[in-house]
Amino acid sequence: MDTLQVFKQSYLSLALEEVDLRDLILLQEIPCQIYLLSQNEQVFKKAMVEGTQINKETIKDLLKEAKKFFIHNEDRPTLIKAFESTLLKTTRALSMGSPEENCLKLSHLMCVTLKHLYKDPINDSLLKAQYQCATILGKYLASNLKIHKDIYRELSKRKYYYLYVQPYLSSLFTLGALKYSQSYSEQEIINLFCASYFKDVGMSSLPDHLSHNEILSPDEIRLISEHTQKSVDILKGRLPLKPSHLTLIENHHLISLIQSDQESSLDSNPEVIVGSETMIVILMDIVAAMISERPYRKAIKLFNALETVKGLLASDYAREFKMIVNYFRKYYR
Repeated sequence: MDTLQVFKQSYLSLALEEVDLRDLILLQEIPCQIYLLSQNEQVFKKAMVEGTQINKETIKDLLKEAKKFFIHNEDRPTLIKAFESTLLKTTRALSMGSPEENCLKLSHLMCVTLKHLYKDPINDSLLKAQYQCATILGKYLASNLKIHKDIYRELSKRKYYYLYVQPYLSSLFTLGALKYSQSYSEQEIINLFCASYFKDVGMSSLPDHLSHNEILSPDEIRLISEHTQKSVDILKGRLPLKPSHLTLIENHHLISLIQSDQESSLDSNPEVIVGSETMIVILMDIVAAMISERPYRKAIKLFNALETVKGLLASDYAREFKMIVNYFRKYYR
């Protein structure tokens, strides 16, 4: 390799950022230059140019040549915009053709674009596109509980970005249980679905390595606990979330806040969501985490997760917990 080539390779090593090739198939057409890292030569090469059509066969061929793919960091806004545009286009076409297939694709797109939102949480355009999609998709999901199991199975395969699948799955479970209970209006269900979906956007402030560690230091635990307030800071004034739902987001990691209705006091703040709604959101978040595989542990089965958390929540909310178990038995067997 001559001096010029060495220089170019050194520049690319600093200017490129990794992208997952499996995400790009959702776009159908590549919006920017894609590079690969050659397995044999360990050098960066051009893999696809802007406008290249991509499909499963294209991916298979590329994966034979390399395992890691990259974009130039200056092209990241272009890539994010392409995902945002595809998200909105798929949302508008949800009821066209096969709604079930569109729903599965849209669910996948929600997780992928959530990953980009975590990397750029001040991106108003992407945040609003996600919210628009969540409200429309939520209505469809609330009317089609039988498709939830297929979505769960499909997203459970996406182990490579579990951090962005978990918020969606926990919100899917929350929506399904609220609908199954027949105790909430459609608008209440959609509002809680959206609040649950965006509740962890504050994780964007955390170092990447924390999500891969099984054992955390006290300072790392403190940092993670602060992400709920950061989620509120990011969302407040930017999305039409009620103060009560922002409070839910702020407190969704605090198991101690879940009390029986008899012990809860609303006098100091009538906007606080307490009782069964909070319990359901927190329970579904815990369950979604337990059934998602981590680098340091295997996932457990859905009903094993429910049995594990039973002791935490079932005593104060026996009726609601029984409803949740019956919901999963009916739709996830």
